[in-house]
Amino acid sequence: MDGSQGVKHARVPTPGSLPQTVAGHVTQSGQVDELLRNDSYLLHADLRKLTMASYHAVTGQGRGRARLLRLTPQAITASPSERAAMFSITEALEQLGATYRSEVWSAPYTARWAGGPLRRHVRR
Repeated sequence: MDGSQGVKHARVPTPGSLPQTVAGHVTQSGQVDELLRNDSYLLHADLRKLTMASYHAVTGQGRGRARLLRLTPQAITASPSERAAMFSITEALEQLGATYRSEVWSAPYTARWAGGPLRRHVRR
């Protein structure tokens, strides 16, 4: 992908198709928010590295996605479909949108709603 196209126009990644250092590259180039907006990428990415890079998010949407990652640490070792399911639960519990609660994703389960106190101790 060349610099003129940016992360937004990248093909949908699959496991192993992107370099392990992609999160570091986008952190240095200021494109963390664009990467965090890529719904499919979050299902395939190295979440350990992406979560660290997510602390550099500057937009509201980017910070929301960073919060989603930090509140769903069990997704790090999950398959893409399991991640979509886990993210749907976190979205519902924390009122972080409905991206992964839609029926677009192939997931073993999907949250429709959830109730409980918001977790305030995690950095927004």
